[in-house]
Amino acid sequence: MPRRSPQSILTGLLLLILALVSAPRLVLADANPAFDEAVTLLLDRSFQKKEQAIDRFVESGDPRSEPVLQALLDGNLYTRKADGEPVLAKESGDGLALESVRSGQSLGVEPKSGLAKITINNTMRNRLKTAIAELNLAHPDAGRRL
Repeated sequence: MPRRSPQSILTGLLLLILALVSAPRLVLADANPAFDEAVTLLLDRSFQKKEQAIDRFVESGDPRSEPVLQALLDGNLYTRKADGEPVLAKESGDGLALESVRSGQSLGVEPKSGLAKITINNTMRNRLKTAIAELNLAHPDAGRRL
C-alpha cells in the first residue's frame, strides 16, 4: 500500500471536518419553525386556526407554502387517517397520489377512503386567493411576479 504524504492526510482531515461542521447547517436550512407552526394550525378543526395558518404560511417565506395553499384552495389537501400526516393529493388511476406537505416526498397512492379532506369556508377561500397572490408577488422569479 502506498504511503500518503502528511499534506494529503491533512487535506483529507480538513475536508472531513468541514463536511461534519456544515452538515448540521444543511439540515437546519430545511427547518422552518413558522412553516411547521402553520402546518400544525392547519390541522386544527377550527376555521379561525386555519385562517391563522394561512397567515403563518405567508409570513414563513418558505417555498413549500404556495403549493400547500394552492392545494388547500383547490380541495387537494388531506390528512391520512392512519397517522394524521398532511398530504398533497392528485388524482391517480387507482386512487390519489400523495406527497408529504412537510418533506415533499412521494408517499405513493392511496384510496380516497383512507384520507380526510382539510375543509375550508368562503372566508378562507378569499384569504387563500390573497395569500397566494402575496406569495407570487414576493417570488424571486420575475415570471411568477407578473
